[in-house]
Amino acid sequence: MDFFNSIEFYALALVVAVALLGLIFNPKAQAAVITHIEPMFLLPAQGVEQRNQLVLSTGPDGVLTITHDNVTASPADMLHVVVSVAGDHVKLEEN
Repeated sequence: MDFFNSIEFYALALVVAVALLGLIFNPKAQAAVITHIEPMFLLPAQGVEQRNQLVLSTGPDGVLTITHDNVTASPADMLHVVVSVAGDHVKLEEN
């Protein structure tokens, strides 16, 4: 019973506790991020109301349509979207 009252026991218990906390709170490995830069085409609005919202829709061919109502870009401007995919998270950045 002297072992449980010794400094060695408490030092060993502290090391084991720190190791267990390190295993429990270890963050998961992040998935690799895949980035695509895709061109965007500015089309004239067709029946879009002024609601200050963003609408995402897809067609049967898989084309993503992003509808804005307050875009201040001319058709001559170079537009693109940066799509970053990490696991099941998708991030869209318009430029």
